[in-house]
Amino acid sequence: MADGGIARRENPHFEVGDTRKTVQGRAEVVIQQWLRVGGGGGFEDVTFGDVHDRIKRIDADVTLDTRVDPAFPRNAVHATFGVERLTFEATRITRRTADIRGYVGLLGQSVLALRSSFVTSRDPVPVYEQTLLGGASNLRGYQAGYKAGDNVAAFSAELRVPVTSPLSVGRFGVKAFVDAGTAYAAGVKFSDQTLDKGYGGGAYLHLTVISLALDVARAQRTGDIRYHFGMGVTFK
Repeated sequence: MADGGIARRENPHFEVGDTRKTVQGRAEVVIQQWLRVGGGGGFEDVTFGDVHDRIKRIDADVTLDTRVDPAFPRNAVHATFGVERLTFEATRITRRTADIRGYVGLLGQSVLALRSSFVTSRDPVPVYEQTLLGGASNLRGYQAGYKAGDNVAAFSAELRVPVTSPLSVGRFGVKAFVDAGTAYAAGVKFSDQTLDKGYGGGAYLHLTVISLALDVARAQRTGDIRYHFGMGVTFK
């Protein structure tokens, strides 16, 4: 699989325009139904404010996925571990990623969903490549780009309670969650960091091909309340 394109956005942490011209390719191999490996590479031409740079990427990853129903997994694990080699005009770095999710069935149809995710680098990363903390992806209750760093660690625990029967046309339910995360510089220990925390609740609706979710979260540090709406489409 190969693709290319031009994308522009404003980095929400640095509030600087980020324009990228990208050409990339990727391949995946299914080893078992629950195990696959992948890898790829590409080139990016980056304009970040007044900074211009070129990046060459080479990456590889392995995914363990025991979910039977990805829309509402139960007693399953979904974990991806990856490594990425980045070559800039001035330097090279290696960045590692891990995204580990577990789903534990509780009373009735309720499920406790646990997640830990990490992005780590031993060397400083250019500001335009720093990982962002905040928002629906890793720390609800805080704005996207609340923090940025060479390294990011995020954790969450979410209790999901279906209200309707799994045999009904759609699965509707409610949830409560706690998130925690931190962003920090290369060369600094994770154990020395203080985690920012957020908590809240929400509702979800899973139909045959469409999934909808609404989260309401409060940031413990700032007291801000934020709403996160998500929609997904499944193709079979």
